[in-house]
Amino acid sequence: MIKSNEYLFRRSRWLWLLILLVLVPIGNWAQDNTDYELVIEMRDGSKQFARIVNDYPLITSTAIADGKTGKARVFLMVERSSTPGDRFEVLYDEILKLYTQVATSVIIKANSYTITEGDPIPTFEFTTEGVTLVGTPELTCEATTESAPGDYPIVVSRGTVTNENVQFVNGTLTILPRTTPITPISVIVNDCTMEYGDTVPKLTYKVEGGTIEGTPVLTCDATSTSIMGSYPISISAGSITTSNVQYVPGTLTVTKAPLTLKAKSYTIGQYEDMPESYEMECTGFKNGDTTSILSNQPHIEVIDETRWFQVTNSATAGEYPIKVYGSDDFRYEVTCVDGKLTITEAPAVTLTAKSYTIEYRDTTPTLEYTVEGGKIYGEPYIYIQGYYDGADAGVYDIVLDRNNIRNEKLTLVNGKLNVNKVPLTITAKSYTINKGEWLPTFECDYEGFKEGDTQFNSLWPWPTLTTSATSESPAGVYTIEVSGAESRNYELTYVNGTLTILDPTAIIKLLTDNGPFDIYTSAGTLYAKDARSIGSLPKGVYILKLQNGKTLKLTCK
Repeated sequence: MIKSNEYLFRRSRWLWLLILLVLVPIGNWAQDNTDYELVIEMRDGSKQFARIVNDYPLITSTAIADGKTGKARVFLMVERSSTPGDRFEVLYDEILKLYTQVATSVIIKANSYTITEGDPIPTFEFTTEGVTLVGTPELTCEATTESAPGDYPIVVSRGTVTNENVQFVNGTLTILPRTTPITPISVIVNDCTMEYGDTVPKLTYKVEGGTIEGTPVLTCDATSTSIMGSYPISISAGSITTSNVQYVPGTLTVTKAPLTLKAKSYTIGQYEDMPESYEMECTGFKNGDTTSILSNQPHIEVIDETRWFQVTNSATAGEYPIKVYGSDDFRYEVTCVDGKLTITEAPAVTLTAKSYTIEYRDTTPTLEYTVEGGKIYGEPYIYIQGYYDGADAGVYDIVLDRNNIRNEKLTLVNGKLNVNKVPLTITAKSYTINKGEWLPTFECDYEGFKEGDTQFNSLWPWPTLTTSATSESPAGVYTIEVSGAESRNYELTYVNGTLTILDPTAIIKLLTDNGPFDIYTSAGTLYAKDARSIGSLPKGVYILKLQNGKTLKLTCK
């Protein structure tokens, strides 16, 4: 029907007015609270939406011929019961089709505002119609507090809105002319001063000509490290909402910080080495600064002002000024204070080497000496004459040599190193044999040798071991005597051993006379109880406990 109308309109250019009324039923539209909309789909793929709410609406299409262009315009009016609806205008020959659907569009309407010239711009708000809005639209207006009276559009744009079908309705900001003149309010930054290195003072301001709502923002580029100079303090509105306010900046002045460079004082003896460097005490540095940042580096000299030459350690005893030379810096106001070098006459001194006592093969002690009478200038050379690590026991001289000592009045006293012999115990081993057996070869044990020493390199002559017993001696215990050894480095102590000669027949008679006996191993474990014979015992050492309470040690070979 739309296409035939289009054809009719194009054919009848001289027909001024034709009204076509079309009643469009909207699906199975029940009388409920559901929102519906008319969709006007254009030939270029775009769509326009007419909202329809409740009651069977009438959609009226009115075609008006345009004699100039030969095209028709279609005006669509959607009636909601007795309340007029929205009115849309589209080019008739661009419409592809019309249809209805459950509403999917949302209308975002910017609110309108009226203010007086010079007032602050209000915060723009909006209202919506239709489906739930997802996201937040953006509202903008070109008007400012300086804008002239007039109407300014409040433009609504999508912002973060994600709804597909959205219609935007702009608002209006109306600025009315002000009928009375405005006296400006001055917000003035207070000037302030700080020394280099100090914390930047709190920036303050004063208000003249009225009162303000809110707080301005004051900023300054100066910091605690800023050098001497003037730094502007800028001011901006911050949170101030009061109109007709003028802002007056200020100045932060950074001045030099006082700095004192004081040379330290020193006292040296005559002929003593001069200080390798002279130090100064610096009072007033800030920000972790040192002398390295000064524009002109200070230096120190010790001058004999009577003859105007630099003082050396051979100078006459007395006091000499230590002068600091330097200049001002753009951070600090520098004051230099002299120190003092005092040279004292070198006194007579006595150096005495300490004496030590050690044992043979002990670690050589660290050699030290004492100083009496004053200070020495230089270091002596100290050594042990004729001694080396592991040298024989004896007494050695600890010798002091002047070396590089510059004191003229110097006395050197040597010390002694006493190297004592080490205790060494020589113990003869003990033996047990049966009567009639050959005597064993006697040996001895040594206790006390230092590491690396043996009887072969430390004893001469070696010890001898003797006994009065022979292979024919009766049963009994005989002494094995040890003696005769000599040593340069060991203090010898002798411990004799024993030779026990056993008579087997006497043992058998002793065991028979005392009835059965218990046999224990050398570790104390019971081997046999109420034994009557020892003939079957294997090799080893045993303890026999007799009926009379006595014990007998038995070695079976």
